[in-house]
Amino acid sequence: MMEVMTYTKEQLEEYSDQVKIAVMQSLVNEKIMEKEQADDWCGNHTVILRKRGIFRTLTEKWLKSQKEKGDFILVVKRTF
Repeated sequence: MMEVMTYTKEQLEEYSDQVKIAVMQSLVNEKIMEKEQADDWCGNHTVILRKRGIFRTLTEKWLKSQKEKGDFILVVKRTF
């Protein structure tokens, strides 16, 4: 049986951020990364969902590429 759930974009971004923290905690627990490094990385990175069209290249626009529509997941770093 398949269960379908509906979330807002903001809810999905919040859940994605929780997954990011869980993955980083696992890396610390497995001694792959130090806790301070993981805290720093989590503090400077976040997970966002964006439409594909926002980040298409000029070539894709010129060729009017028929790539899949919809959102995709990005990990972005704070730069300020």
